[in-house]
Amino acid sequence: MLVETNHELPEAHGYAEFPFDRTRLGRARAFAAGQAARAGLDEDRCEDFLLAIGELAANSIRHGGGSGRLRVWTEDGYLVGEMHDAGRLEDPLTGRRRPADSQLSGRGLPMVQHLADLVRTHTGRGGTTTRVHLRR
Repeated sequence: MLVETNHELPEAHGYAEFPFDRTRLGRARAFAAGQAARAGLDEDRCEDFLLAIGELAANSIRHGGGSGRLRVWTEDGYLVGEMHDAGRLEDPLTGRRRPADSQLSGRGLPMVQHLADLVRTHTGRGGTTTRVHLRR
């Protein structure tokens, strides 16, 4: 099933990039905030973008090898944030199922799905890339 649903993402163009690790996580969030402001997102959508990017960055630290690369650009009326790390998703529905009420973790990716207008993920030998699209 993963082969049928795990399509490569189109090449990104015109992005600003910020590599990060645990020591630069706060700066990655500040970078995302600056990019969202420059893109003209209103205050509420900026907060949505920062929550989504913050969760993806934290997942990169925790599950993706301890570091990641954040790219941000605008495309077709959307602000796009892309997180890439060395981790690999085995379940194609990761983040799309509601966590059980008793579950203590696993709420971040469903939250990202809720905040963004579109979330696309590709996982492969080179790691995992997740893109969030928020309408400007």
